Amino acid sequence: MAISAQDILDLNGSMEAARNYGAGLGTLVSQMSASVVTNTDGLAVVVAQNVVASGSITPTDGDREVVVTGLAAVTFAVVSLSGSPSQYHQSSTITAGSVAGTLVIASWTADNVAITTPKSASAGWAKVEWLATGTA
Repeated sequence: MAISAQDILDLNGSMEAARNYGAGLGTLVSQMSASVVTNTDGLAVVVAQNVVASGSITPTDGDREVVVTGLAAVTFAVVSLSGSPSQYHQSSTITAGSVAGTLVIASWTADNVAITTPKSASAGWAKVEWLATGTA
């Protein structure tokens, strides 16, 4: 799939809009323009429009926090700590949920000082921001 300069500008604008929008899970932020790509047979194919959704949570369970994005299908997602990591919540990961349009956020900490094997976080929660693209 070819990504045009306009697609990148639209995504950057969408991410800025998401930061400025504030609260709200599954908030429709922006629609990116459809992309035209050429397949192996040399035919132009229009790729469906993507929608960007974003939100934030403060975890309460290190194992799984299910987030409803408001998207019909998620094609890409990213997660980041918004606050400072703590001894008990050092990082978070994101995966697709078992239900279409959902994400699962897991929060992690080190097992102990000498052994850095990740284990589920248990307290000291930092705010977690997520951003997803997909179809409406």
